[in-house]
Amino acid sequence: MEDYILEVVYSMQWSLAISNSEQLNDEEVMLPGYLKQSSPIISAAMDTVWAVLTINQWDSLISKSCERSMEFGELWAMTLKCLIEKFKKYEAGQELKVIHICKTDRFDILTEESVGTLKVLIPYLQQNDISMILDIHTAKLITSPQENITEIHGCLGALCVIHTCLLSLTKVTEVAILEAISDWKDFDIFLFSRKVEDVGCKVLFLNVEVIRFLSVTVQKIPRSLSAQTWDFILCSLVEWIQSITDSITDEGNSIYFKVFCAEISNLIHAIVTLLEDENASKAALISPDLISEWKEFFSPGIFTAFLPLFFKFTNSLDQNLISVSDHLLLQSVCRAACCAPCELLQQVELKPRLVPSCTIPDVLQTVMNHLMGMLQSKVRPIQLAAYKILAKLMSLLPEYDKGRSDVANTDETGETNVPLPEMLKEAIISSTFYLESVLEDVPVGECITVESGTEVYQTTMTYLLAWRLALIFFKAAPVELRAQYANFFRQSGLVDSLLINLFRLMPIVPLLSDKDAKSPFKGVQPSMFTQEPALEIKGCGSSPIEPQHLACSVYNNTLEDLPAMVRQWWNSQNKRIKEHIDRFTTKFTSPILCAKEIQGVQKSTTKMDNMTIKARSKTREVIATYRMDDMSMDLVIKLAVNHPLGVIVVDSGKRVGVSAAQWRNWMLQMTTFLVHQNGTIVDGLKVWKSNIDKRFEGTDDCMICYSVIHGSNYSLPQLTCKTCKKKFHSACLYKWFNTSNQSSCPLCRNLF
Repeated sequence: MEDYILEVVYSMQWSLAISNSEQLNDEEVMLPGYLKQSSPIISAAMDTVWAVLTINQWDSLISKSCERSMEFGELWAMTLKCLIEKFKKYEAGQELKVIHICKTDRFDILTEESVGTLKVLIPYLQQNDISMILDIHTAKLITSPQENITEIHGCLGALCVIHTCLLSLTKVTEVAILEAISDWKDFDIFLFSRKVEDVGCKVLFLNVEVIRFLSVTVQKIPRSLSAQTWDFILCSLVEWIQSITDSITDEGNSIYFKVFCAEISNLIHAIVTLLEDENASKAALISPDLISEWKEFFSPGIFTAFLPLFFKFTNSLDQNLISVSDHLLLQSVCRAACCAPCELLQQVELKPRLVPSCTIPDVLQTVMNHLMGMLQSKVRPIQLAAYKILAKLMSLLPEYDKGRSDVANTDETGETNVPLPEMLKEAIISSTFYLESVLEDVPVGECITVESGTEVYQTTMTYLLAWRLALIFFKAAPVELRAQYANFFRQSGLVDSLLINLFRLMPIVPLLSDKDAKSPFKGVQPSMFTQEPALEIKGCGSSPIEPQHLACSVYNNTLEDLPAMVRQWWNSQNKRIKEHIDRFTTKFTSPILCAKEIQGVQKSTTKMDNMTIKARSKTREVIATYRMDDMSMDLVIKLAVNHPLGVIVVDSGKRVGVSAAQWRNWMLQMTTFLVHQNGTIVDGLKVWKSNIDKRFEGTDDCMICYSVIHGSNYSLPQLTCKTCKKKFHSACLYKWFNTSNQSSCPLCRNLF
């Protein structure tokens, strides 16, 4: 029976090795059909076996698998690991006897089989035992002669074991082999500026293990790295990337090359994660000189070479024929590419992809158009990397729409609108049409389950990610441009469609499956709204929960960035839909948005002359006090319990030196700004303050709306009647002409 169980578990490990375990969706890569059907069935059947095994049977199974691992290695090491994990799950608290083999002399001379076995057993040892093994193999590496550096019984095997020990130790202070490794460069062992195919497997494997060791060292013990060691790591990284550039071919590369590229990408990610961590800098884990050298020299050198490789890898793959090794390579390369600084992303030289009359510079536009194509990829790492890189670039784009009247359109009400960047607009529109055809029969308030690996899943992710990018773009724009982008959203109907679709994608009860999840907002239950979706490129596969969580995030962002538009859409719905949306929003999102508004006021560092702002979290109130000379006035702004669906209430506080009529007018203006503006309370208060400032500076009110700043597009009165010399907002005057069917001045009635 035990031999039978071992063979079944072995076959399961073969299946998992082919499909890269749970980290990979079968639908994304070329896999035999029987793997998709048989593996889950066998796994479920074995769960019934584990539950009835006795302690003696467990000991016998694990002991036999350990012996086979020591003799044959490879998949038997994976079999041993599987059995130990099942033992820990079903026999929690029982002693794992097999680990005592680590204290014998059977590992004195390392082989491929014994290294594989040891790598499985080390994580289950006591910390002091792991430290002992680390010391033994550190000494072995330091004392090995030159001819044994690339041998498994020499430095190569010792380095594999040391790497596993470092991963398993919870506390490491120093590893004494860095100097020895850096000395190997004198033996021409490192793959520096050489083609991968020009060296043997042993040399390549040693380079891979060195890179893995450096990655874990950077992550776990950066404080122990001297300036000289950092120079070795960073200079080596530059040379290794050059080797990739020299080795890559259009016909495809070997699996050894892919492993080498993946580990270099992991090292890039580890280094950037550390050097950009403010906490690491504050804790003196890294020196200011190192950060300066990285930003000025190494980062430009590394990413200038690496980013073209990223685009070449992603563009050269046939997305319908992606192997497991391709997918693993993409995970690492895409994650590393997301670490590139924004200024270097704008300098990548790619085949031009330009849109006529686009205001964005050609190089940046080309990069973004390539990334927009990748955003629609069905390969998860490519799609998520495109999104994360585009998210960095979005905040740069509104700058190119400033003062560009040639990109603005005017509607029948006189309101001007500026469209989204063409490539982003097309991505949203095309995915909207597809998604609406899929969701048209789903009632609002019922959640559709989108299965991973399908075309619907890929398009849904594209749609939601594109909308996230649109909201990042919108939020980065100045107030005046934001109003024109909002007009585009309203006139195109895209936001209305988005909101309907979100209420078909969001779960009815959007709670997290993680029982240990905590909410960052006091008194708010943890949910998909309190925690952002992970969107991890590496080590996390797609699932039907992901688009649901992402839909919740997009809805939350839409409420935060486009409150007036959402409020207007909500008021236009029928009673059933309106009540459902109100209940859902009040329960899950309004408490979060109110808390964010209050926190935004309390943490605001913006200094506003003549005005102070305070907040009361318990009553959801914001108090603004404006002072000018001998005049002062208070405004009390109260958020609705279903904010932002409910209208914000503006009450009067104390006022000195302000007439009742003028006070009512200014309160009405404040209400108008808050009702119509798409932004935060602080944004609305800034516009209101600017309106009063302009009034005191002598700027005339518009004689139609009696405000200096227009309530929705924030423009000043600029059109002057030649007869009475009064000024008007262009939008107000346009509306007057349309509603009155006259072209006369609203005041003097002369032809305008």
